[in-house]
Amino acid sequence: PDCVLSQMVGPKCYFSRVFDEVKSANSVDENYLLAKYLLRLGIFGKDAIDTDSMEGVMLYQAVGPTIIFYGISLVSDGLYLMFEFEK
Repeated sequence: PDCVLSQMVGPKCYFSRVFDEVKSANSVDENYLLAKYLLRLGIFGKDAIDTDSMEGVMLYQAVGPTIIFYGISLVSDGLYLMFEFEK
């Protein structure tokens, strides 16, 4: 990801809570690449949930002036739900 927001306590980083992909406005018409970056975000979110035993993670994808917020959460064992919050 292009950006990771983490919770820190003292000098230690405990949880990565937000992941971000930022692309230029020139990327708007490249649907394959945008889908690939969104999949990468989902994988980072899933891994953060598994690693840090969290219930969910917030993700966002910025393409040019458009920012789309997503959430991903563990619904049951092995089943993750990724959903769009706001565009």
